[in-house]
Amino acid sequence: MQATSSEQIVLYTSFAIESLSAFFDQVSSPGKPHYALIGMLLSIVAVLVCIWELVHNGKKERVVLRRRGMLWCFYHPPPNNKLFGSFAEITGLSLGIAQCICSAVQYHFIHRHAINPMKLSLLPFAYLFGLVVSKLVHNHRLTVDDTLQNGT
Repeated sequence: MQATSSEQIVLYTSFAIESLSAFFDQVSSPGKPHYALIGMLLSIVAVLVCIWELVHNGKKERVVLRRRGMLWCFYHPPPNNKLFGSFAEITGLSLGIAQCICSAVQYHFIHRHAINPMKLSLLPFAYLFGLVVSKLVHNHRLTVDDTLQNGT
């Protein structure tokens, strides 16, 4: 129960940070460049939270760095030998980095009072929303299944 609770806290925190970042990116303008700065800093924090979660999970699962051909990757310990990181985790990190780059570019152009060629990408926010919903549905199913098995 503790692992699920801490995973949910990190997930909700990431969702809140990404939501705030998107909000500040939307309300920023050349007259209000501080909102763009706040949005950029929040997107950096969101990426750091995602990296922290991956590092924490890697330490907990005792992953090892191994070479496969010319590519170095993290793998689970020898009995399992699976690649570390789920598709959702790697995709989330990649989209978070993309959002961070978009926020930095937006801040740069707003700070210089220029027209921003890039608009806000809602893809990381939409992905994170989908991840939260899927986790909630998955956890609800586990609770219902446990209740049915215990007969209560």
